[in-house]
Amino acid sequence: MDAIGMYGGDEFVVLLTNSNKDSALAVGNRLREAVKAQKISAGEKTVTFSVSIGVAIFPNDGATPQQLFKKADEALYWAKQHGKDQMCLASDIGKNPPKEIL
Repeated sequence: MDAIGMYGGDEFVVLLTNSNKDSALAVGNRLREAVKAQKISAGEKTVTFSVSIGVAIFPNDGATPQQLFKKADEALYWAKQHGKDQMCLASDIGKNPPKEIL
């Protein structure tokens, strides 16, 4: 069963069961694009949003929920520190800055 929940102040967790790396990246990109498409108008100003996403894959990035959360969080912060509005795989931390993954 897949689930979504708030994790911390401005962070959310999407738990995908029975998924692989490719399907996780596809879901992440759909979420990222859906958020980017949202616009709120306030008078003459328009506000847009973006998200950074960290992805950890079981069992490669961790065997326990705590290990997976830690790796996903590290990947999230790597994405934020290297341009925002993108995803980073835990396995890519420390490599070149993440790129938009299609």
